[in-house]
Amino acid sequence: MNSPRFESYPDPILLSIAGLDPSAGAGIYLDLQVFQAFGFFGAAVPTALTAQNTRGVTAVRSAEAEMFTGQYDTLSTDLRLSGCKCGMFVGSALFPALKAVLEDFEHKPVVIDPVFRSGSGTVFLEDTSITAYIRSIKGKGSLFTPNLDEVCALTGMTVSSPNDLQAAARAVAERVEMPCLVKGGHLKGNKADIFYDGQNWSSFDHPSIDKEVHGTGCFLSSALLCYLVSGETPLHACTLAIRSTQRAIHSARAVGGGRSVIVPTPSLFQASPAR
Repeated sequence: MNSPRFESYPDPILLSIAGLDPSAGAGIYLDLQVFQAFGFFGAAVPTALTAQNTRGVTAVRSAEAEMFTGQYDTLSTDLRLSGCKCGMFVGSALFPALKAVLEDFEHKPVVIDPVFRSGSGTVFLEDTSITAYIRSIKGKGSLFTPNLDEVCALTGMTVSSPNDLQAAARAVAERVEMPCLVKGGHLKGNKADIFYDGQNWSSFDHPSIDKEVHGTGCFLSSALLCYLVSGETPLHACTLAIRSTQRAIHSARAVGGGRSVIVPTPSLFQASPAR
C-alpha cells in the first residue's frame, strides 16, 4: 500500500464507471458535471440503469458484462484516459471485467467509491457479493472512500463515534490494500472523516449541515480524482475535495420534491497548485 503523488496530466480525459441516475443528482451524470466544472473532459461507462428521482430509487438493473467490456474497449482504443472513478455496481456479474479495466490504470489515479445502497435505502450490492467485489478491486486503487454503512459491511465493525474511525480506517485499508478515506458523515453531531494510507493518519473535522443532499459521495470521489490527476497527493486531495464538498452541500438546490442536488460549478473547487 502506498500514497504516491501522480504526475499532472496535460488535457486530462477522465473516466467514470458508475450507475446512471436519470435525475443527474448522482452517478455518471454528476461525475461528468464535476469533471467539466473542474476543467477536464469526461467519458463514462455505465454499470447499471436506474429508475430514480430526488425522492428515491424505484428500479435498478445491472449492465450486461459484454456491453460493459465493449464500451470500455471501444473508448480506450480512441481516448487517452488519465484516471478513473468507480462507483456503484449491482450484483457481481461485472466484477471480472472491472478487474481487467482497473489493471489498465496501473500507475494512474483511480478513486473507488463503494456504493452498496442508495441514500434512500435501496440495496445495490448484497453482502454475499462483497468478497467478490474486494477481489476485483484489491490493490488497484489510489483511494477508497467508504461511508460508515459500507465500513460495517466490509469489516463487520460498528462505528458510532469519531474514536472508532481510526480503527475502521485501518481495517478497511488493510482489506482492500489501498489508502482509504472513511467518511463519517452519518455520525451524530459534528462529523469527521479519517484518511489512512498504511502509515499516515489525518482527521478532517467539519460541522454537521442540516440539509438532505443527494450525491455527496459521488461528488467527493469525482472531485478527489480531479485533484489527484492535477498532481496532488492523496492526503492533500482529500483536504481540497472535502472543502469542495462542504461548499457544494451549502449551495445544493431543490429541483424536485425530495433531496436537494449539487450543481457543480468552477467556484466550488480550489485551484490546485500542481496544475
